[in-house]
Amino acid sequence: MKDLLSLCAKDDEIARFIYNTAPPTYQHARFSDWFRGYLQNQMEEVNSKNLSTYSYYANRIPSLKKALAHLEVYEEKCKTFAE
Repeated sequence: MKDLLSLCAKDDEIARFIYNTAPPTYQHARFSDWFRGYLQNQMEEVNSKNLSTYSYYANRIPSLKKALAHLEVYEEKCKTFAE
């Protein structure tokens, strides 16, 4: 997901394609509508673990932070696509 969001942040055409992609179910209006909730839930899960015993979770923190940063850029682009 981090790499997909990175591509969306760098390239307007890819971002527009992802923005206009249909969702897999009718739960969301767009394919990318679930990205923020998923990343936030992952970050909460990592923060709730005892990182001294779960190095797997500690290694995920930088990737999640980068993905959230790329998501911010993507969401700003989406505002222009909606107009």
